[in-house]
Amino acid sequence: MKNVYTEYADPSGIPLDPPQFDSWMPGQTPTEHDNAAKTGGDASGISKDASKTNTFKNADAGKHATRPEDLPSWNARIWDSWDATFKLTKLSTLRDLANYANITYTTLMDKDLNTSIIAINIAFTTPFLGSSADIANGLFQLSNGDLSTCTGNHGLYTCTFYNQPTVQVTGPLPATKLAPDVSDDRAIPVCMGGVMDAGFGTTSRFTLANAGCASGADNQPVHLEFDRTDATSELGIPSTDSGDGSIVYTPTASAGGSYVTARAWAVTADGTYSWPFYVVFRNRNAPTALPVARVDAIRSVEKVIDSESLFIDQDVALHAAESADHVTNRITAPPAHGVAWIDGAGDLHYLPDGLTAGTFTDSITVQATDRFGFSSAESVIPITVSDVVPGCSTGGTETDSRTPVHIDLLCWLDAPTGWYQLPGASLTYSIVSGPPSGSLTDFNADAGVATYTPDPTHDGPVVIGFTATYNGQSRTGQFTINVHEAV
Repeated sequence: MKNVYTEYADPSGIPLDPPQFDSWMPGQTPTEHDNAAKTGGDASGISKDASKTNTFKNADAGKHATRPEDLPSWNARIWDSWDATFKLTKLSTLRDLANYANITYTTLMDKDLNTSIIAINIAFTTPFLGSSADIANGLFQLSNGDLSTCTGNHGLYTCTFYNQPTVQVTGPLPATKLAPDVSDDRAIPVCMGGVMDAGFGTTSRFTLANAGCASGADNQPVHLEFDRTDATSELGIPSTDSGDGSIVYTPTASAGGSYVTARAWAVTADGTYSWPFYVVFRNRNAPTALPVARVDAIRSVEKVIDSESLFIDQDVALHAAESADHVTNRITAPPAHGVAWIDGAGDLHYLPDGLTAGTFTDSITVQATDRFGFSSAESVIPITVSDVVPGCSTGGTETDSRTPVHIDLLCWLDAPTGWYQLPGASLTYSIVSGPPSGSLTDFNADAGVATYTPDPTHDGPVVIGFTATYNGQSRTGQFTINVHEAV
């Protein structure tokens, strides 16, 4: 099942944010942040359900060694007491720890967008033997002096840094970067991670510069790695660029409206792994071309096709305020028998050729692109162009059975705005059903007039059927003559 992002919560209203959104991440939208805050947790990061929490202080806080085991308080037995089921004898790196605990951040952002990681939250997923003090000391050792205190119980700890990492966020990813803090003295880099837009038809690249890492000036990360992702083949699976260590993601066509997350690490030149962080790709919905039925147009008369009937974009239709998304329509193949353009509202205008006789077909190909650069498939709009259809009145007259009578068929051409008469074309008439009695003479096809001579032996209504035709368009009507007996 897709991990659909919060703006696309499921019908039950349950937010479907990635769990990493429990703390603020660069690139996160206000809605994503607000919904994460409503689902639980607090600024402390400490579980209120935890009982008998204790605070432990790191005697080696701020002290670093080439090897953590060289720290004065290193105790190798601490990590030797794991449950034998897992066959573990020792954890020596944060990557080892991440296999048996969920590690998240508690963050705080000030008005200048300086974001501080005020705590590391470590929730163990694997039971093991050992006291809470031993576990806390083990965390201190793995941090190589970077952690100052840890508060918690046997399975859940919230730890603070001796030197609190701060990262300056200068704008949304990936257009602007996160300015890393390299002024501090820390053994292990701490990186913010972030949320980056992605979409079908494009490739998104999360670089080391996007990660927002705080590190020692002499121990800066040189590339990224990731070791876990919730992606599936349905959504597309991220990969790592072997050149610059970027995390690269190309979503599938079905990925729209979903998140793809990866647990990532920044690695220094000497092979030190950072604290784990998360990279989240937010798959935006590309515009979708709607099915378009054949469009009927009139020769020389402008036809307008509104944008809403051409494309739909869920980010615009449902979440424009949050996504700030908008769609721009464009013509990719113009008509062959007229001109076309798109106005400021995205509506398509088509003006057919005014000098082509008869009925003809045309087409226009259009495409929509949203503000993220994601485009719809091209849509071909079929058009049939014809002329105005004559209008006719149902006329009539009367006479006696011995008196010929003049008949005048009445038809006209409605003139919509922009229409003009085709040079050389005119309205013409034809008789499609003659009188059942009597005779019709002196018929003029251009004027629609004739003379009807009754049959003296017949009286009653006589109906004449006729058709008016203009440039291939026809209208059929009837003219009735009421014949009464001559006196």
